[in-house]
Amino acid sequence: MSSVKGIFDWVVKEEAVIVTDSAEYVSHLLRRGVHAENIHDMEILPAKSIVLSFSKGASKRAFEIAKSSIEKECIFCALHVFESSLSHADYALSLLAGSDFYSSLESQKKILAKLDVVDRFQVFGRGTKGEIILRPGATPYAMILDDVKKNYIHSVTEFFEVHYAHMSPREQCPFSFTGRVAVSGVLTVIRNEHWERAAELKESLMHLAQDVAEYEAVLVVINNVVESFSVAGKEYTPLLALAAGDRGLALTEFAVGVNKEICNVIDYGVNSQMNEGVEGIHVAIGDGTTGFHIDFLSPAVKVIFGGGESA
Repeated sequence: MSSVKGIFDWVVKEEAVIVTDSAEYVSHLLRRGVHAENIHDMEILPAKSIVLSFSKGASKRAFEIAKSSIEKECIFCALHVFESSLSHADYALSLLAGSDFYSSLESQKKILAKLDVVDRFQVFGRGTKGEIILRPGATPYAMILDDVKKNYIHSVTEFFEVHYAHMSPREQCPFSFTGRVAVSGVLTVIRNEHWERAAELKESLMHLAQDVAEYEAVLVVINNVVESFSVAGKEYTPLLALAAGDRGLALTEFAVGVNKEICNVIDYGVNSQMNEGVEGIHVAIGDGTTGFHIDFLSPAVKVIFGGGESA
């Protein structure tokens, strides 16, 4: 068992090669004595690596060379769709080193077992109360240890959450959520930088995220539709409706986060993919392509399954 629990020691002991497309960040890491390489100078991935992409091109390059990399263990962090900055990269590496990957995957396994036998469950915490109803055939996205035993490249998000996604608006959403959620942080993702309103709304969303990190925020959802999002008494649903694009205020994701280790060190003022997996729940609107994908993070929330058992 101990050998299995130690399969991610290379992350927590900072033994990975950091692969990135930023020459400035490579130099920054080398000055700190960290092994770093530019992805555009590589034909295969190192045996153990963390990829930090500052651009869409680097993301594409990582998955292309992964196909030719026979022996690889690779964690992929998409900085570019969140925030492309050196400080964000340092923050992501710090939280990666402080995370317990093994326990997070074990938690996902336990949640999956409970989801196999329920069609509804509750969420409860300070300022948060709600219920999830699962549609027949709803399938959660999750990761187990078998997925990371050898030869893989996975997004960092997959290690730290079990989630349901509503991918296509033409299909029925796999879940229905109604509740009041206390929100500690907001994440914004844009995958289509050519979306016509991206630049116009990005600054407004950035200010909103900073306000949420500083003040109390409350999200009210009824039958999967955001009815209210207030921060320090100010209502922000009109901004959210614009920013989410074609998908509007309808939920596109419900997730249970399992990364307990970052709860006390997380900075909700950073628009980081690492924040998404914090223990608790999050819901989201938008798809990141026809508008922004916007996550609302509610940490330390208990998920109550049948019989009063919690996640």
